Amino acid sequence: MNKVRSSVFRVSVLMTLIVALNFVFVATSDALWSSSRNSAVQTFSGASFSPVVAPSISSTVGDETITLTWPSVTLSGGQLVNYSVMRTPSTGPAVEVCTGANAPVQNGGVSTCSDTTAVSGTTYTYTEQPIARSGVTPTWTLPASASSTAVAPKSWVFDSAGSPTISNNNNAQLVSYPTGTVQDDALVLVSVSDRNAAPTLPSGWTQLASSGMSSPSAMYLFVAWRRADAGSSVSFRSGTNSQGALTLIYRYKRLSGNTSAPVIAHVAVQSSNSASSSGFTPPSNVTTNLPGANALSIVAISSDATLSLQTNQNYVFRNTSSATSANAALGLSIGLGDKFIQSSGSAGASPTWSQSGAATQWMSVAIALA
Repeated sequence: MNKVRSSVFRVSVLMTLIVALNFVFVATSDALWSSSRNSAVQTFSGASFSPVVAPSISSTVGDETITLTWPSVTLSGGQLVNYSVMRTPSTGPAVEVCTGANAPVQNGGVSTCSDTTAVSGTTYTYTEQPIARSGVTPTWTLPASASSTAVAPKSWVFDSAGSPTISNNNNAQLVSYPTGTVQDDALVLVSVSDRNAAPTLPSGWTQLASSGMSSPSAMYLFVAWRRADAGSSVSFRSGTNSQGALTLIYRYKRLSGNTSAPVIAHVAVQSSNSASSSGFTPPSNVTTNLPGANALSIVAISSDATLSLQTNQNYVFRNTSSATSANAALGLSIGLGDKFIQSSGSAGASPTWSQSGAATQWMSVAIALA
């Protein structure tokens, strides 16, 4: 047998074995071909991936998860496409995420899953690889996608608001820390009154904003913060005399992997007010000087109406608290929204706030914590 016939014979034998044994193998290509044999009948079928290049992942940092999305890949033959999602840290080996009950879900041409095990203090990139399976066995894949833009999880996240305290005089009032507060959490104290008079800064707290207005009626907004101590409340004098003041404390808790203490992360506090309106957009927003900061939008109104975000500008609504005092000329409300800023710089456009009552006056403060 000459060399040509020998080569043809070897190829023929190989193809016969593949068909006879229903041999399945994993390959990386944009087209899938399979063969099978049933008695004397042989069948061949083919399918191709679309698109032929695996799409890159987009990531959105949430409070305690990172949401991953990408355009779904399909097979022309109708087979189900699965995905292997890999997370690569700034240092260390890559690991697979989005498995088991957390496997990617496909809906409307978009695949989504959440990374629930990322820890703060580390930067990550993500890739996805489309996979066709025979049962549980991978049979065909595309090359993995290009790496996503690097992201870092949050280090601090809003947890809760403490019980609002209403005061009708300048006597010291105990303002409770939110339930679950532990030492070194970040605490933000906010007080609004219907008297244009500054409260007394409590010991151990750092003042962030203190401003008032007289027209169309008196109003004062005060904001301070501290790292939580071992206590459960703070003694606070609102400076209201016979008028009313609403005071409460917000808690930002430390997330897994975060070993740092909370710090102020803004270049300057941004304060503003509005004489009378049903909605309000603070005219300027905060600029952060640290990566991974939470930009806080705090507003107060001289009404006990419910506050909400009308146009959020990627801010997350966190809390609205209100109170009316028998000795207060007006009801009072405080609202909080925040936005995660991945890199230092401008927090972008300010959110627009609305309230459920008649037009009233507004005050606002924008700060940042990291």
